[in-house]
Amino acid sequence: MKSFVINRIFYLSLLVMMLFASCHSKQVSLNFSTHHGACWNSDSTKIAVIISSTAFRRPEGISRFPDGGRVKHEFKKTALYIYSLEDKSLLKVDDFSDLANIIGTNRSKWRGRIDFRDSIIYYQIEPVIEWDFLKHLAANNVDKLMLIPELKEKYTQTFQYKIVSGEIMPADTNAVKGLFENTRQANLTQLNQKLNDVPVSQMGLVLRDFHQKPERKLINETIFLQNKSALTRRAVFEQIISELSNEELKSVLNRMDNHQSRLTGLEKERYEKASKELYENIKALL
Repeated sequence: MKSFVINRIFYLSLLVMMLFASCHSKQVSLNFSTHHGACWNSDSTKIAVIISSTAFRRPEGISRFPDGGRVKHEFKKTALYIYSLEDKSLLKVDDFSDLANIIGTNRSKWRGRIDFRDSIIYYQIEPVIEWDFLKHLAANNVDKLMLIPELKEKYTQTFQYKIVSGEIMPADTNAVKGLFENTRQANLTQLNQKLNDVPVSQMGLVLRDFHQKPERKLINETIFLQNKSALTRRAVFEQIISELSNEELKSVLNRMDNHQSRLTGLEKERYEKASKELYENIKALL
């Protein structure tokens, strides 16, 4: 009887360990969000914008209960960028990931002000939550608690970025007239559409930095639409598939054709529709 009870406990413990070991998806999802306050330069050729980028695993199984579970972050970054309309590219100006590690990347937790002058970008960054309340929230995390005074000292300043030299320094706000007044705000919906043409690596989302899977596995998850994150599939196309030889690209297309031919009915229609853009983009590489 004692042996039976011990065995039961062992197997129950093993089951619990298995459930929690696989509580997050094996597939990484990518995301980025533009923050309010993005603004144009004087000749409407560039936009200064704060962007948060994340790589995370969604909760699965038991970890989704009772509150839906929390994602497991593999990477998070919040930074100030310059978007160039001419080059369709992003240039990173300054990185605020030290603050993102404390307050997260959700833009509702950030307050940012930007003033894009001809050759200088002025900016202020701070959390929406008061610094003293942040200390209260971090009371049980010694590492975070120790960082808050340092971050407060840093982020209570206004900074200036000199475009020609790339130099960042504290700004003398008394010497600049009308700072953060009458700036021309960029429409975020339109800006997000423009960012569809920017490689996600320019937002810090570089797969090899947080992904250990073999490239073939990532390609399969992409071309067979196993990864539900459209941005992850875009990253795989940009960073892996686009580097393949012509023969390898033809092989990928053949595998997509064969996969579709094995499907039937509504499932086939869904795959054909969902994979069409990717298929055409791969063909365009040949």
